[in-house]
Amino acid sequence: MSNETEKNSRKARRLEREAEEKRKKNNNEASIEESGDEEVEESKGSKSKKKPRKRKGRFRIIPIWIRIILVIAALLGSLVVGAMVGYGIVGEGDNPTDVLNPETWYHIYDIIFDGTQFERER
Repeated sequence: MSNETEKNSRKARRLEREAEEKRKKNNNEASIEESGDEEVEESKGSKSKKKPRKRKGRFRIIPIWIRIILVIAALLGSLVVGAMVGYGIVGEGDNPTDVLNPETWYHIYDIIFDGTQFERER
């Protein structure tokens, strides 16, 4: 019997919460509509005329297209720096700038694909 009472009380609380959320939503919508009407009525009846405020757009210091270019440049820069660190410092290469030499990449390609159908013709 207490189990049924508990289920009923849970259901009642849930229904109360849902009803309260609906009331809040309706009050917010009504207050938005009323605020627009009140501004018009106040401007007719009072000496100080209030114009409805226009919403300002968001002002961005750095436009989105510049942000995208900066992110791509940062990714490419980190790729190059990571390759230089990996080859020159971690991999004990002679010079970290050798990773920028195409001959280094040809040599790596040859090592990987030696004896396969993807072998480079010299």
